[in-house]
Amino acid sequence: MGQVSETVTVSSDAAPVETRSGDVSSLITEKQVTELPLNGRNYAQLALMVPGVSPPSGGSFSASGTGLDSHVDMSVNGNQSNANMWTVDGVNNMDVGSNATLLVFPSIDSIQEFRVERNSFSAEYGQAQGAVINLIPKAAPTSFTAGVLNFSQ
Repeated sequence: MGQVSETVTVSSDAAPVETRSGDVSSLITEKQVTELPLNGRNYAQLALMVPGVSPPSGGSFSASGTGLDSHVDMSVNGNQSNANMWTVDGVNNMDVGSNATLLVFPSIDSIQEFRVERNSFSAEYGQAQGAVINLIPKAAPTSFTAGVLNFSQ
């Protein structure tokens, strides 16, 4: 009988390392925003999926209200709940009095993505100590489109 030989070759590419900046962030994609269940269609609840983010000491995240009637309490990396900065396309979306109230709640159908930057973010976000949550809206269509939504709980 002849000899049996077998060769197995395993190769892998090294994971790329970000060398341009030292920020630590998580991206919430359009698919996650539209397909994950949300109480009251409030996209801010999805920030609780990010590592280092926790609800207030009471243990619940308020999803009620919009505009000045809302209050987004969440602690990021142990910082106070009012130490976060929420932006829409880079523009501050916070009530500067309480620093815990979102002024604009875009429809989840208009959100392309949002990023939660938890650490070592750029100096342009000097107001934030906890996290910077930047929402990127979808681009406006070049033609008129209409849709019908039936949302009930």
